Amino acid sequence: MDILTETFQVLKDKNLVKTETEFSLHWLHKSERYYSMIKHSEREASVGALCTLLARLRDAGERVEVGEQGHSDGPWAARAAAGNRTPPKGAGRGRR
Repeated sequence: MDILTETFQVLKDKNLVKTETEFSLHWLHKSERYYSMIKHSEREASVGALCTLLARLRDAGERVEVGEQGHSDGPWAARAAAGNRTPPKGAGRGRR
């Protein structure tokens, strides 16, 4: 199973995505039929689509983490909890 198929299935199992179209548009930031085309043509996903997927998964993970803790430790966590996907300048630097 490739990374897109596996990720789509996990997101679907967790009720974070309902359709392949939604996955293409929201999670990959591509056209509505992108995932279907990749899956059926056995082509590799573009680097851009994979980078977008990674960013969206990180964003979702940050929101879950904030929700579980019930508080935020910084501006990115607060923005993520409010649904803002744009991290403030310098967010995440030096934390790893």
